[in-house]
Amino acid sequence: MKSADQYNAALRGRLNKLADRFQQVEIARRTGVATANVHRYLRAGRIPAEFCLALIDAFDLSPDWLMKGEGEPITSDLKAATAAKAGDLLDLVKAMNAVARMRLGAVVGDGDRKKLRELSDTLQTFDRLKERMNDRTRPVLARLLDDLKQALAAMDIARARVLRETAVELSRLCTDDALLEKLDSLQSGVEYLTGQLEPALEFDRRVLARRVRDGRLAAGGDASQHVHLIMTLRETGRVAEARRVCGAILSLLGETSSDAPGVLEMRIFMGSFHVELGDLETGLAMLRAAYPAIPRERRIAGTILMARALVLAGVMDYHEAHTFGLRTTGGSRLLLREACYREDPDLLAHAVRHLVGSGEPAVPPAEYDAQRTQLVQRAVDGKGKPADFQRMAERHPPVTASRYMRDLLLGAHAAQHSRLLGDKKALKRHADETHAALTAMPSEIHPPIELKCIHFRNIRALGKIAPWQTRASGLRAELTAWIERGYAGLLPLD
Repeated sequence: MKSADQYNAALRGRLNKLADRFQQVEIARRTGVATANVHRYLRAGRIPAEFCLALIDAFDLSPDWLMKGEGEPITSDLKAATAAKAGDLLDLVKAMNAVARMRLGAVVGDGDRKKLRELSDTLQTFDRLKERMNDRTRPVLARLLDDLKQALAAMDIARARVLRETAVELSRLCTDDALLEKLDSLQSGVEYLTGQLEPALEFDRRVLARRVRDGRLAAGGDASQHVHLIMTLRETGRVAEARRVCGAILSLLGETSSDAPGVLEMRIFMGSFHVELGDLETGLAMLRAAYPAIPRERRIAGTILMARALVLAGVMDYHEAHTFGLRTTGGSRLLLREACYREDPDLLAHAVRHLVGSGEPAVPPAEYDAQRTQLVQRAVDGKGKPADFQRMAERHPPVTASRYMRDLLLGAHAAQHSRLLGDKKALKRHADETHAALTAMPSEIHPPIELKCIHFRNIRALGKIAPWQTRASGLRAELTAWIERGYAGLLPLD
């Protein structure tokens, strides 16, 4: 029989294992207990039963594990099937070992029919055992995935990570394609919400490949389930791949579902990809056809993409874009970047006054775009130092999914800030960084054309010093081609 001190010590050990997985402030938030008290329970003294009950409820803990140290920490009906699975796993291993012991290389003629029958019987046993394992695993994994979906919807990332880890382990015993696809889709959600867009892309690609393989992207299908993949590709700068995937999905869906909201959304994205890649005429035509037809409640992304295309075309100016469609934080970010690109004192003053703040649709003051706009506004007025940008970027770095895009953003924006302040030494250093970032950028990543325009202005300000004159000449030719294709919203090169 354990003494009270021994029991509390063992319980405290399990609590500390939980604290290894969740921060003390998170435990306090979920249980409603003060952080100081949580810290005290983890160190010494008696642990109240009310706190233990709150932990069980808040973290879906197994009472047997918390109170007695038996079983696994997280429930989800896993314990109920553990014993049965263990027996099945042992039988599976035996069947696989039996197959391995057979001399398969000798099975070549009529004299080996006995071995063939043995092999066939053993493999049939293996398949039956595997299906039995699948039957036991399927309902448990299904519930786990439902819990994971709810955790993601509630933005409970800590719980989502634990559920995902358990689901991935359990999925090794499951052959249900629908559940495995759902797991991949939810794993993409976990990666996306934690800022890991490259792994999120891989899971989304797997989901799409499975649906294409099974012929589920047929006429009348739903395109909205693939919008996440399209948006992630766009956020990582893979615009050309996004256009290819978007076009393939629309082709497989066919014309019969052309009026479905998901398909209209996909057409808006497709139009925006054409615009970003230099085909303004095709892109605008697709946007103008799809945007009015999409339901108003689903126009958030479409409004931003439509406004951006019209601004690039010179059809809409900054103030018209400000009053266009639904006001959103994403739209405000677009306008902050437009004001910085134009370097116009009045636009910058308007942007800082009307687009930076708290609550929808303002951009939070601590975000990179808000901070940068204020720095550019001061620099246009001749205030500040080049080092101000570096300090700002360290405290409020840009949120980008690609390190290549981040390096390009920081180089071009730092050079712009130095140019506006008239510091040619700092300008040359940052222009070198920008050129290096452009050179290192993989061909599949396409930066926004405005970044190249800013870079052109920066290197042109360095004068006719080699190699900047050659680089400026090449950029001028590229940007002139864009303007001649209708991008009248780009600033004049001279």
